[in-house]
Amino acid sequence: DFVHATAWRWSGSSTDADDIAQEVCVKLGAAIGSFRGASRFRTWLYTLTLNAARDHRRKLAREEQTFRAYAAEPQPDAPDGN
Repeated sequence: DFVHATAWRWSGSSTDADDIAQEVCVKLGAAIGSFRGASRFRTWLYTLTLNAARDHRRKLAREEQTFRAYAAEPQPDAPDGN
């Protein structure tokens, strides 16, 4: 719940928050070894979630840029000449 709520606050979208929370769960397995205990676990998890939300936002921006670039390209004529 904490991860999803944090992701929702940063993304503003429930669907994106679902994706981010899932990504955090996947990353958590590999990243748990880097938790040194210097801070509270919740603080560390918040940072992991925030980084995943930022990565997700960058990914969406790249996809949007790719879509716009593709949409701006002239399309070849239809095969039937119309």
